[in-house]
Amino acid sequence: MQYFLILVLEVFYIKKMNGVFDMKEIISGMSLLFLIQGVGGLINHLTNGGKSWFLVNYIGAFQGWEIAIDILLIVIGGVIGLFSMKKSSSSRNGR
Repeated sequence: MQYFLILVLEVFYIKKMNGVFDMKEIISGMSLLFLIQGVGGLINHLTNGGKSWFLVNYIGAFQGWEIAIDILLIVIGGVIGLFSMKKSSSSRNGR
């Protein structure tokens, strides 16, 4: 669990640019967090790995649904990542 907390602290490090928080960095970090949790958890569950630092292993409501939740985390991370890329490209175009 301590590795997960370290990962969260690293991912949610807020880069301050000219006195304004860069929201794209936060959104990209969230995307990366979901993708790492989903892909790592899926590999862990498909290879019958033990309890590790993946969040799905520690939430009782997800027991029995681990693989489905891992896939859902991958999809959520991908959608957030695509949203982040779209947001940054539209801001460059002046929209």
